[in-house]
Amino acid sequence: MSQPLLVELFLENARIRGLSNQVEERRRLVDVLNAADAAFHLNQGKVSMGAGEPRDLANLNVEKRAIVVAIPHETEEQLRQRAVSRMTMGASPTKPAEITVLVPPFVVEGTAHLPPSVGTLRGNLHADTGVFNRFLTMTDAKLILPNGSAIEASVMFINRDLIAAISSPAESNALARIG
Repeated sequence: MSQPLLVELFLENARIRGLSNQVEERRRLVDVLNAADAAFHLNQGKVSMGAGEPRDLANLNVEKRAIVVAIPHETEEQLRQRAVSRMTMGASPTKPAEITVLVPPFVVEGTAHLPPSVGTLRGNLHADTGVFNRFLTMTDAKLILPNGSAIEASVMFINRDLIAAISSPAESNALARIG
């Protein structure tokens, strides 16, 4: 049996840290989040609502529709297992794109991994269900909190249905040079 994964969830007005037993050797966090079930289960949850002391909750079912951003905190062993799994199973081809995503009350900057069929963005990228899964993967990501502080992580998952705006800085800079 694999060890539980420490997961940090950001909701609109709450921050939750807990352990997920749903993530297994061949099932990644993004696969669990993109699965059809409505809730994501955490054990040993610690819930912060911004003010006051965090609450400890032994078992917690979080509605996926309420999750704005999810960040996995993998151990060295989990990182190694994921790397081995990627080598043996392969990874789907993607087109990396530097983007900034507004998911109120947060901003996320990083590299999105888009299907190759997207072609060039040309300022037309939006939270299209034909392009993104339920949770969009961003790597080398930075989550900017409402107070201006930032959290950096190698990977974050963004709820597509809560995206308010998407910007592609590389294309914005190219257009600025032309104009």
